[in-house]
Formats: sequence, C-alpha cells, structure tokens
Amino acid sequence: MSALAEVLLDCGMQVSACDRGDSPRLDALRRRGVTVWTGEDAGDHLCDARSVVYTAAAGRDHPELVEARTRRLLTVPRSLVLARFTRAIPSVCVAGSHGKSTVTALLAHLLTCAGHAPGYVVGSVIRGVNHGGFLGGGGVMVLETDEFDRTIERVRPHLGIITNIEPEHLDVYGTVGALTAAFGRFARRARIGIVAWDEGAGGPVGSLRAVGTLRCGTGDDADVRCQVNGWEGPRPRVEIRLPDGAEIQATLAVPGMHNACNAALAAAGAWRLGAPPAAIGEGLATYPGLERRFEVLGTAGGAILITDYAHHPTEIRATLATARALGNPIIAVFQPHLYSRTAILFNDFARSFADADRVVLTPIYAARERQVPGVTSEALCGAVNAAGVRAEAVGSWEALRDLLCPLLGPALTVVFLTAGDLDAFARCFIAEIGSG
Repeated sequence: MSALAEVLLDCGMQVSACDRGDSPRLDALRRRGVTVWTGEDAGDHLCDARSVVYTAAAGRDHPELVEARTRRLLTVPRSLVLARFTRAIPSVCVAGSHGKSTVTALLAHLLTCAGHAPGYVVGSVIRGVNHGGFLGGGGVMVLETDEFDRTIERVRPHLGIITNIEPEHLDVYGTVGALTAAFGRFARRARIGIVAWDEGAGGPVGSLRAVGTLRCGTGDDADVRCQVNGWEGPRPRVEIRLPDGAEIQATLAVPGMHNACNAALAAAGAWRLGAPPAAIGEGLATYPGLERRFEVLGTAGGAILITDYAHHPTEIRATLATARALGNPIIAVFQPHLYSRTAILFNDFARSFADADRVVLTPIYAARERQVPGVTSEALCGAVNAAGVRAEAVGSWEALRDLLCPLLGPALTVVFLTAGDLDAFARCFIAEIGSG
C-alpha cells in the first residue's frame, strides 16, 4: 500500500494513510508530507477524505471501511486503482506464485539502465532508493500484480509476465485448476503477449498459450534460455540467450538459483520492450535488491542474521538453499503466515526445511484470518521433527530471544522466514544484541 501511496503522491494527489502500527514505511510517507495515523480511530482518519483506497487484507467489517460507508465516501479496492493505471499507461503486469516483487523491481531497473524512465509499484522496498513506488516518465509502468486480491482479473496488461503457478491462495480460488484459469484469462488480456517461465507442457504455465508468448527456461527449445555457468559465493553467473540470438553474460548482484530464473524473466521483458542486451547485462549486475529478500541484517554474536519474505514451502526451500551456500550451520526461524495456507500446505511445509540444521517456529501470523482450531505452530513443529529436522516452537518474542541468544556464535547463519511481524523482531533483535 505504501508504494501505491507514493505513486499517487507523484500524481499530485493529497494522500493520508493509516495502519495498525508504526513502521519505517509510514515514516517515509511522513517525510513526504503525508498525514499518518496508527490504530483504528476511523472518525479522525476520515475527517478530510473524499475516498478510501483499501487493501484486501482489511475485511469489510474494518472500522474505517464501516465509517467510510456510513459517510457515503467512495471506497476503492487497491486492485481497482492498479487496474486504472493499466488503462491509462502501458503497463507490464508481473504475476505468479513466487518472485513477483523481484521481477518487478529488476525489470524496472533494467529499463532504467536502458534509458527509460519507468514507473513501478513493488510490494517491497528497493534498496538504495528506499521506496517501492514511482510514477516515472509516463512511458511504461511495471506493476506487481497479485492474485490473492484478484488484481490479475482486473488489470489490462500491455505485456504480462508469469513467474510460475503453484498451489497458493487456494482459500480464494479453491482449486489449482481455478487458479490456473485465472492466470489464463490474465494472459489472454495482454496486448502484446506474455513472458512466462515454462517448466514444460505438463505444468500449469506450459498450458498457457497466449499470442506472443515468450517461453523462458533452461532447455535449448526455450525462446529465452537461461543457464548458470558458475557461482561467486551464493551469486550465480548466468548466460541468457535472447530470441534474436544475442547472449548476455552477467554475475547477478543478488544470490540464489531462483534469482537466475527471475533474471531471465526480467531480461526477456526488457528485451520485449526494446532494451539493448548491453543495458540488460549492466542492470543484472547492478540491481540492488529488495528489503526482506535474503536481506543480510548484519551479525550478532558472530552469527550472520538474514531476513526473508519466504512464506510458502517453495520459497523456504529456495531461501535455505541459498543460505546453505554460505557454508554455515543454519537456524531457520519461521513464522507461518495464514491459518488457511498452513492447513492446505501442511505436509509440504513439514518437508521444506531439509537445508536447515534447526528450526524454530513462532505462532501463526493470522493477518486477515481468524484462528482455526487445530492448526498451530506446535502441530507443524511435530511434523518437521517427524521429517527428520530438529524443530521447536516458541510462544512469544521473549521466548524466542531467550532461545537464540545462547546459540549465537561465529560460523552460524540465522534466517528469519516471515511475511509477518517476525521481521520487525529480527531488526530489533540485532539492534539490541549489536553487530560484531
């Protein structure tokens, strides 16, 4: 939401904002002159508002939405605002189960290196520039396009990018078939086609055959072929062959095999929009990365502390595999996100920690959901232990701190895996313990 607020400010609109608690993102908006409230005192928050833009994470019974309807204010879902941008400005819409934020930010960076002035809305904060939203010069927008709030059903992409399709947000779609069908409709609405990571005809992305599709993959038959030819620590050296035969070689500035796939998708999108290969290569080597995407916070007691947004089994595996490349034993601290996701993917979660030496689970972060009886971190802890990885559950931040402090030392990596407020704990923890 903060990224969207930044773009609306760039448009010259008067913006106010509110959230449940304070955060660095709210501080950034304050510095731009935005009036910011915390808590849910809807009467004060809406005193000068003519419309309310809201996230799907806020239920219809949220006090501010109730008050807005009482006052007969226009209430607009975030997804509809993004959709209106796609009708006003040619837009690249980046969708998929994993990697959306990285591909969105990376593509915007590649286009900038090519001399464009793209706008963008990213669901994170770009390191170095300290924001996730920018209007740009009006030539093109690059938008992270979620499926959980059905944004993919509303946008009109100029170019669509689909990173992958996996069982995710089934609380919204019900079945993988219905989810895949939604992506299919998204693909068919793209004006000049889509870019997709194609894992083969048997997979859901392979079934999408929109006009103008560029298939990215590792095989020789891919339209955009990506190969990893070596490593510099955890960072891959990639060779990307474009549809016109041009080849790009670069050592990525961000770590992990999964980012080689992200790089190919962003490179294909940039090429499709006219970026020259030299600029794409430069961008791949200089992309600064995002906050909460394998973000090294520093060291505490000699241990390396990393925070990552991983909240799905596939993401957990990718993040821990990247951490394993550092060569240290790994403690994975995981905050499950949503009761529905934890229940639906329970067995897959239990098997996703093979690269960790020890796992610590915190209570489930409910976000927009109510507690579900029987779906607990303690139950998941038992399943992780049964899968052969030592795991334990803690019930509070204090208990987590007390557990971690005696374990810190050189030659140790602690990875915080969270789409919730465990990230805030990790930042406070390292500030308290101190680097060194």
